[in-house]
Amino acid sequence: MSGTVILVVCIVAFFGAGGLTFVIERRAIEQKLAAWSGLFAGAREGVVKDDRPPFAAPLSGRPALAVHIEVILKERHNDGGVEQTTFQRVFETAMGRFALDQGGGREGEVDFSDARIHRMADAGSIFGVTIFAPSTSMFGPAGYVPPHLHHFLAERGLPLPTVDSLFTPGRGVMINERVLVPGSRCWVATTDAGVRFDLGTTAEAVSGYRKRFTTVWNAFTVALIVSIVAGMLTALVPQFFRK
Repeated sequence: MSGTVILVVCIVAFFGAGGLTFVIERRAIEQKLAAWSGLFAGAREGVVKDDRPPFAAPLSGRPALAVHIEVILKERHNDGGVEQTTFQRVFETAMGRFALDQGGGREGEVDFSDARIHRMADAGSIFGVTIFAPSTSMFGPAGYVPPHLHHFLAERGLPLPTVDSLFTPGRGVMINERVLVPGSRCWVATTDAGVRFDLGTTAEAVSGYRKRFTTVWNAFTVALIVSIVAGMLTALVPQFFRK
């Protein structure tokens, strides 16, 4: 088999496999986003604008008009010699009220008492593991947890951490506290399941979700592997027929 033929096969395989992978992944992303289009279409977004006195956030004590807290467990363990990592949201609560300035003279009252964080990444998983937003705090082992955070977890019957590293087998505890004060940007949507929100805008939520996927890199990797295999087969298969 001539080198020219092998090169042509490699090029065709590279662009064919890469292009197909890119299209399939982009379509999957857009389908996932389309599932949330109704939620975003009815969302209110703007700036927190209120002059009512703040209260102390239960975790940090920072002054706030509204607070959202979540606790996520990250567990690493060996399963038959294979290391597994799992994430699980074990606690979520919110509180407070504020006025949302949507611009153009439009304002609306937001009751945060049943608000739940809406992260686009929570809508799907990577290799079967749900991907949560980066944590703001991680603690471990239990002896290194600040006393007020230890009390926060223990009071609610939540597990304490057992490790002091993200890469050590055991249980890590991640705590996110989102404090809303005047000037904070957020979007809020009311559904049959309750209030959904996130910091920033809906456009930023969509953009952030897309950025979580390395579509171009995945397409390149698949294209490279397929082109190499195609080239090898093109060069080797004729040898078998000659025997």
